[in-house]
Amino acid sequence: MPGSSRNDVFADVFLVHSADDAADVVNARYVIFQCLDDFCGNSTQLGFGDLGGAVATGQPVTLSIQWDRLNHQFVFQRDANPPVSAAYSVSDTAAPGTPSKVLELGYGVPNCTTTPRPSAFMNVSVGSVFVNSQ
Repeated sequence: MPGSSRNDVFADVFLVHSADDAADVVNARYVIFQCLDDFCGNSTQLGFGDLGGAVATGQPVTLSIQWDRLNHQFVFQRDANPPVSAAYSVSDTAAPGTPSKVLELGYGVPNCTTTPRPSAFMNVSVGSVFVNSQ
């Protein structure tokens, strides 16, 4: 339904630092999910995975996502690592209700109630963004 995210399928590729990681690394990961309501406040995960292990902070990283609609999958890649194909099993025959493509930067800092409050900083450079027309 136009204007509704219900049943739309999304894919994200991101860098994350977990509590179990060494202090100076992040990990490249992907997730695929399907929205369960009009505004995608509720979703179900269709796929999740790692894109090649730890990345040292300060090291440039190239992340990509390609939608392979014919094969019902997304193809993710980090740097020159082999591409990772992740299939999904829900229908993608209808046009998306919210045909959006988003480039987003965010961060979360744990233990925000401690004193002094922790902080985090990022430098991000975006070289090129290509959007497939499928």
